[in-house]
Amino acid sequence: MSCTSLIPCGLSSSKNVKLPPQQLQMLITYLKHEDPCEFYEEDPLYVTEGEAVRMPLLSEDGDTKYVWHNEEMQEIGMSEDNRVHHHGEQLYFLPILLNDSGVFRRTSETCDILLFKVKVVKAEPFNQSVLYMPIEEKAVNPRVTCPNDMWQFCEDVGGNFTWYKDFRHIPKESGESILILNASKQDEGVYTCSCTWKHGGRIFNSSASRKLILKGECVTVLLFQEGFVFCVPGSKARLVCSVFIGFNVQDHCIVQWAVNGTLCVVFYYRNTEHNVSVCRTTLTVCKVSEEHFHTKFKCLATNSNKWDCVFVSLKHPKTMYQHVVVTLALLAIFILALGSFKFFLIDVVLLTRQILKTFHSQEDGKVFDAYIIYQKNDIGKAAAEQIFHFVEKVLPQELEQKWGYRLFIQGRDDLPGEDVMELVPTRVGLSRRLLIILTPAAQGSCVGSMSEMYGPPAGLALHQALVQDELKVILIELQSTGTSEHLPSELQHLVRKSTPLLWECQGFASRRFWKRVRYMMPPPP
Repeated sequence: MSCTSLIPCGLSSSKNVKLPPQQLQMLITYLKHEDPCEFYEEDPLYVTEGEAVRMPLLSEDGDTKYVWHNEEMQEIGMSEDNRVHHHGEQLYFLPILLNDSGVFRRTSETCDILLFKVKVVKAEPFNQSVLYMPIEEKAVNPRVTCPNDMWQFCEDVGGNFTWYKDFRHIPKESGESILILNASKQDEGVYTCSCTWKHGGRIFNSSASRKLILKGECVTVLLFQEGFVFCVPGSKARLVCSVFIGFNVQDHCIVQWAVNGTLCVVFYYRNTEHNVSVCRTTLTVCKVSEEHFHTKFKCLATNSNKWDCVFVSLKHPKTMYQHVVVTLALLAIFILALGSFKFFLIDVVLLTRQILKTFHSQEDGKVFDAYIIYQKNDIGKAAAEQIFHFVEKVLPQELEQKWGYRLFIQGRDDLPGEDVMELVPTRVGLSRRLLIILTPAAQGSCVGSMSEMYGPPAGLALHQALVQDELKVILIELQSTGTSEHLPSELQHLVRKSTPLLWECQGFASRRFWKRVRYMMPPPP
């Protein structure tokens, strides 16, 4: 073979002739070597500007020496200070730029020449050419895997994986693949696995993207609901089974009726269009008899990867009234049971406390079961007598003498000469409940502070109760007022959180009142 045989026909071999780059490269190779090297060419590589690229992604075995050249036949060095350099068989772009597009040549010491064609695209808008092979799934729970060469490359460089869907980060996903449970059309899109890695003390990102396409399933939802069909004996009954096919369906579907386990109606469906589809099959009972009321009818729908079914029964119309009566009776029983439970809840709790009181331990460091405070200032004589009677007589008789509670009542249990202001926080801290007696407003009186109306110790006690969440407050009204505007702001806040208990002094209402008080108190000692 002569050199001129490499020149296209009809052209002379003068120095003014311009050959295509590929033929020119073959000519140069032939002139340099008596026997031309063997050429191999990789598939074009499409990458996004700004990413770090190692080419090829997968490392090769052996200690072969390589030389790299760019499209202008300039040799590429090995210095890591250069943005584009190589380490043996691999060429690095850290990062790759738009003007890096071209053909890169790798020559081995055995004269094997491998050509890499690189096409760099802009980062925005997203270019579909960089996508790997799409994932087309029919499964209910599809799995999106990172391209194998990118995954192995990330392991080689010791990188970390993150996942994105339509360029939005997917939290808590860092593996080779991600599993999508109960996939729907909203799960379709571009999935990107991004590898963050270090090279030469710098951090780079490399990524691979692929598209998930859900083909859909034939059987998604059976629209015919499981249940009863009421019909008169001797009439015709039509049982229609409707099946939602799905989206993007390219699959067959079989819908069939079975009577007592025997197939009798088959409908074969195949969809070739990408739209929403529904198929139906109808079972007709020409003349309903008593036998049909005991027959099992089943609609079964299947495709290549899923099946579903529903059961239907024929019922006589008279049984409809029986079903209505039974349903209403059950509903009434449920409502009655719910109301009874709510009404007797307090009694059940108190009875349980009585039964389990021997097992109850009060080793909580507390001394008093309740700290009692009541209004002393700015009240009339009648109101003062009512409060004194309730606090000094009724309350101790019911809670202390009957049920064994230990109360601390202001004015009754204070020791002469002690500093009340100093001891109130201590005694409140030693109490399990704070019981406040609410009194109606005096006519023409103004709203005062807690300390003004109940005294400074009461203000300290209430402040401590509001600060300490573990101290529960019980509010008792001696007379219904219908409003809390006359109360200090602190008590108005408590009234909004918990409805006060209204004292009743006679009959069933009195017993119910004290049960509610005991229910809100801690278990008795």
